[in-house]
Amino acid sequence: MSWSSCPIKWISSQEIRAVLQWDVLVPAITEALQAVSTAGAVVQPVRTKLEDKENAGTLMVMPGLVRPCNALATKILCKYPGNAAKGLPTHTSLVLLNDTQTGVPLALLEGDSITELRTAAASAAATLAVRKFNKPTGSPCIVAVLGAGTQGAAHARVMNHILKPQQVRIWSRNGCQSLVSKLSSEGVPAVSCSSVQDAVNGACVINTCTLASKPVLKLPWVMKGAHINSVGAANGNDQEMESDLVRSAQIYADTAEAVMKEAGDLILSGSKLEGEIGEVIKGTLKPTKGMTTIFKSVGMAAEDAVAARLVYDTLYPSKH
Repeated sequence: MSWSSCPIKWISSQEIRAVLQWDVLVPAITEALQAVSTAGAVVQPVRTKLEDKENAGTLMVMPGLVRPCNALATKILCKYPGNAAKGLPTHTSLVLLNDTQTGVPLALLEGDSITELRTAAASAAATLAVRKFNKPTGSPCIVAVLGAGTQGAAHARVMNHILKPQQVRIWSRNGCQSLVSKLSSEGVPAVSCSSVQDAVNGACVINTCTLASKPVLKLPWVMKGAHINSVGAANGNDQEMESDLVRSAQIYADTAEAVMKEAGDLILSGSKLEGEIGEVIKGTLKPTKGMTTIFKSVGMAAEDAVAARLVYDTLYPSKH
């Protein structure tokens, strides 16, 4: 019998967003991060990149198997910056979900929504894990978000959901009033800031979600003991944070192997990792109280696989 006799499901962005609410996604991604730091639980090679120099584009392939979550999937991501001038998205992706026992394809999912939501959920999982050991006291909870794009918006929403902060401060070099208005209409206590320094002053959690190639966040502006989620600068030549700041902090990776190969913030500063955030989740690593902490996230196939499996199992409960 051919596998083509088993109909593959197409799962749209609308369906994905309906399923991946923060209350279910953050625990699922927490489990994925913990699995990554558990021997034998996850198989995920560092992403393969194909450079299309003629069109200034990149195709990336990210396969991952997460045994505890019964999740096997591959994401194919294309990044073509020149598409903006053509009225086309600069990033497009698909996730193929397979059965872990037979390898038979189960579903093809729109990938951009999965990437957006699982990335923010990973930062939320990291924030909650670190704050169990190193939570600033005596001041109101203020969240800063640097960047007003897709990831900036997702991080503002998930941080508001898990922390219920007094303020969510947004900064973007291209302006952020449109995002602030939208977030405010959703009940997020969002305010716009004219500078990075104003945004991060007194913030206990800072999220850097920029496309910066040069540092935008500096050491003197960051409150000691703050936690930083850094999801930009996933290119070895780029930085979101100045080197003095990175060297002064305890740094935890989503996956150590990929971060040390891809994260410019660490590579260019010559910084070393404390370990993986999954080890903090498990309690085998504990941040030092009062120290600034950084969660460096470059994104993982394990997160895509777990999110895709969660969507599939929710929509098709009789299939598993």
